[in-house]
Amino acid sequence: MSFTEAAALPVVFSTVYYALTHIANIQLGETKLIHSATGGTGQAAIQIAKLRNAEIFVTVGSEEKKKLLMELYQIPPERIFDSRNASFAKAIRRVTGGRGVDVVLNSLSGDLLVSSWECIAPFGRFLELGKKDILSNHDLPMRQFERNASFHAIDLNEARKYRPELLQRLQREIGSLMASHTVTPPRPIHVYPISEVEQAFRYLQHGKNTRKTVIEIRGDDPVKRSWCFDTNATYIIAGGLGGIGRATARGLVSRGAKNLVLLSRSRSNAETQQVIDSLIRDGTRVEVHPCDISDYEPLKHVLEDNKVFANMPYTDWKETVSCKVAGTWNLHLLLPSGMDFFIMYSSIVGGIGGTAAVNYAAACAYQDALVHYRNGLVERAITLNLGVMLGYGVLRDNDMVRNELTASGYPIGISQREIFALLEYHCDPSLEIPRTPLRSQVLVGLNTPLGLAAEGREVPVLLNRPLFRGTWNIVDSVESPAANAAEDAGGNEDILRRLVAVTSMQETADVIAESLMQRLSKAVGVPLKNLDATKPMNQYGVDSLVAVELRNWFKWKLDADVAVFEMLGKMTFEEMGRIAAVKSLVVKRILSSSAWS
Repeated sequence: MSFTEAAALPVVFSTVYYALTHIANIQLGETKLIHSATGGTGQAAIQIAKLRNAEIFVTVGSEEKKKLLMELYQIPPERIFDSRNASFAKAIRRVTGGRGVDVVLNSLSGDLLVSSWECIAPFGRFLELGKKDILSNHDLPMRQFERNASFHAIDLNEARKYRPELLQRLQREIGSLMASHTVTPPRPIHVYPISEVEQAFRYLQHGKNTRKTVIEIRGDDPVKRSWCFDTNATYIIAGGLGGIGRATARGLVSRGAKNLVLLSRSRSNAETQQVIDSLIRDGTRVEVHPCDISDYEPLKHVLEDNKVFANMPYTDWKETVSCKVAGTWNLHLLLPSGMDFFIMYSSIVGGIGGTAAVNYAAACAYQDALVHYRNGLVERAITLNLGVMLGYGVLRDNDMVRNELTASGYPIGISQREIFALLEYHCDPSLEIPRTPLRSQVLVGLNTPLGLAAEGREVPVLLNRPLFRGTWNIVDSVESPAANAAEDAGGNEDILRRLVAVTSMQETADVIAESLMQRLSKAVGVPLKNLDATKPMNQYGVDSLVAVELRNWFKWKLDADVAVFEMLGKMTFEEMGRIAAVKSLVVKRILSSSAWS
């Protein structure tokens, strides 16, 4: 048995084995109805039932699946029924003489679950594998219990929390069946490489699959491009002893840099020396030079001596302003051409201004302009216009600037991990020299009008000025890959841009319902024209996986907390649109803001 085949066995067989042997205790000659029998769970159930010599009835959703069961497991065609409607219930009663079946392994939902429950024989056991009706608190007719029938929900995720010894026992029992070749993997197996994991989930969501899906990790799978710094090169960090400077040093070393020159107007203290000692222990050559890069001659001496540049600690941030202007220009003049990168930490205040730091804002704006100048000379340079730095930097030490920015709400906190990610991308020597300001001046940590509206904050006058009016069309880009993949790039106009034009809650609800239908169409593979806004969403393949994705979509797009069970119940698209419109904080801000009228 290959590793791929072995991977297809444990989960489905553990679930089925537990349900049929531990709970139902199926006996020789008993009758059993297995829904969706071509899936991994269904095929496992057929094999376990055959081991107990049970009489098997199955349902499938297509002729192709019917033929598969006839070929693989020799199920007679008269025992294979249609799972797409309730006709199977009448057929079961007919072939069993009205008695019903002893065991039902159910994965259907809604009215079809009830029809399956009505097929249960006296003293029968109903094994519920689905979650949709449970999460939506669906009603269950009680009359069948008069026949001593029992209803069991099967979810081994709960066993992981409360009965881990049960899982261990099941693994041993399934392992024994595998070792003796008593059971075989569900067939056929559909193998996806790890790089296509999202496509694998999409395949499962469509409900038309007849294969067990396995994710395989291969040595030749495409991976994210990786690179390292040149171990023979020297990397200069101006302001290397400051909070961001020390973090940058660690980030460069983590990518293979072996030679660092830290420039600072301040001397090393116990805190900075600890970082330096740590870098040296890791095999990095570190040189610290006291140097004010705004002073041309000392900087020239350092550079000509193959040492490198200087910056000041953030506690002296007012003096840093002159460093940013004169110092940045000096670096431009004295550093060689053709460098791998030239990255300057700037601030969003260079673009948006700030009453508490007008001189600092001017200095940052100068750096941004110098970057565009260098790019015009076909030299590498970018500025990172950073928002609120969390835990270090100027804002950690300057209460006035920090309070002004955080009170406004439009800068967003930036973590050290995010700084490292920016460096990892922009230090890549294979990147082309930026040709436009959009690529050379990277603004990070600025909230958008939609983001502010979602937080219940007033949109500042600044973002209503012509220069920033474009930010009103920016939608939060923090989406999951699955969410982005599901968007119809050709025709699904963004929901938030459509909501700007509405004038009432009814119009808002209609827009949300239409966008929801477009989203679901992509998620489950049902043509949009086949969806009816007046019918329940669960008629179109909304299972728990899809419902969770839609809940996240409501949160990302509308900041609306919509419960999963609402989508798994009998809620129509129109009703869901009205619920989301009422719950959405973004909608409330849009309808009340004059800027959107």
